[in-house]
Amino acid sequence: MPFPDDLEFVAFDLETTGLSSVFCHIVEIGAVRFRTDGTEIDRFEQLINPEYVIPPRVTAIHGI
Repeated sequence: MPFPDDLEFVAFDLETTGLSSVFCHIVEIGAVRFRTDGTEIDRFEQLINPEYVIPPRVTAIHGI
């Protein structure tokens, strides 16, 4: 059963200082609001100061 075209979703993305959900800090949050037909409605992204040194190996992954 297909989705109606007027449904909207928001997809979130986080970039962090590493892989641990306990010890690592968020450095960027992003979100895209879109319809089921793929139409992008809005976009948001914000850098966040993690107050923690971002390891060079992690910067090599996300570029932050």
